[in-house]
Amino acid sequence: MSDLSDRSKPLLAVFMVTYNHENYVEQAILSVVQQKVNFKIQLFIGEDKSTDGTLEICKRLQSEYPNIIQVLTAPSNIGVYANASNVFEACINSGAKYIALLEGDDYWSNPNKLQSQVDILESDDNIAGSYHNTEFLYKDGERKPMKKSLPLMLELKDVISKYAPFHTSSFVFRAKDFCRPSWFQKIDSVDLVMYVWHAQFGRFEGINEVMSTYRIHSSSLTASESHKNYFHDKRVILHRMMQGKIGHQYFEKYRDLIRFHEVQAYGHWKKELKNSVALFSSVPNEVSDDIKMLRMRLDAEIVNCEISCSGELQFLGSRIKLLKHLGIWNKFRWKMALKSNVSTIPKTLIFIEESEFLKFLNSIQSFAANVILLFPINQELLARVKSKFEDIISLDWSRMDLSAKDKFVKKWNTSYTIK
Repeated sequence: MSDLSDRSKPLLAVFMVTYNHENYVEQAILSVVQQKVNFKIQLFIGEDKSTDGTLEICKRLQSEYPNIIQVLTAPSNIGVYANASNVFEACINSGAKYIALLEGDDYWSNPNKLQSQVDILESDDNIAGSYHNTEFLYKDGERKPMKKSLPLMLELKDVISKYAPFHTSSFVFRAKDFCRPSWFQKIDSVDLVMYVWHAQFGRFEGINEVMSTYRIHSSSLTASESHKNYFHDKRVILHRMMQGKIGHQYFEKYRDLIRFHEVQAYGHWKKELKNSVALFSSVPNEVSDDIKMLRMRLDAEIVNCEISCSGELQFLGSRIKLLKHLGIWNKFRWKMALKSNVSTIPKTLIFIEESEFLKFLNSIQSFAANVILLFPINQELLARVKSKFEDIISLDWSRMDLSAKDKFVKKWNTSYTIK
């Protein structure tokens, strides 16, 4: 629960990006500032150097509502990903507990929307997000609800789906769980990833009522040629990346989604998926939130692995008995089991716990891979095992600050002496 009397920072930050929305952005902004709430909100607008009157409208409304609106401008057009990243950064830095989403060409149609959703989130810390129904507004003026009826609760298994279970303009989530990896630049449907990511931390609760309007027009993202031409390729990238980002308990569900889109894709996705990582943990589906964040941020497909006490390497439903005197055979079976499930065979092995690394050492002769240990080991052991791998480094992940972790995420496959 929050102390709603604390007005020093917003309880909720509103994310909005806009570009050439002069015909729509005023209605979008007013639908935010006219929300009836008993807490402080802050609206951050990323204006991406529009060529029409969008910026002027945003600045005028900022002058009318200086305590609510902050317009973030760019010296040049920086594109959707960079613009959105700047706005999300402002939302996080504001100290807000919750973040709500609204594009500059959509609007909220119910003034009680935010209050209703924050009340839900404040009632139970195990609720990770809230959503509601949305109306689609077509170019000819026709209006249709996105869903005839919405379920009142969704869990992780429910949001791993071919189509979005609700619209982004309806989503409010906890800021502490926010994650925006650089590989989002490779996909269009970021909302599908966001829902899955946040559903790891708790259930979603919904309101079966239309509270927002999504405009479908010629300049919207879903109407762009890039979205239409590469829709299936980008969905393949999305699902292949996500199948290991949340463990493998829903691997089969992701595999079905990948198959559906692959047969309709042009194959461009193969150029984008260049890295894969084998992540070793004693309990792959129950790693810490810190490791979940690392796993999500890495620009690589993830294979979650564990080694049983009997020396079985387990991943993707496969079990390989590792026999030290059959090192070459072990590697062959490893590659064959992975071949149809990830785009590239992992050349990097990351170990979360020392116990898993020692079990791995006891089961192999050598392995042509780069090894990253997220824990410190003594120099004597490090020197002894270096000859077994192409490269090996040891980090003290739990003691690294955010800046050091960020640097690692950006450089893991190009520096840290990793070849």
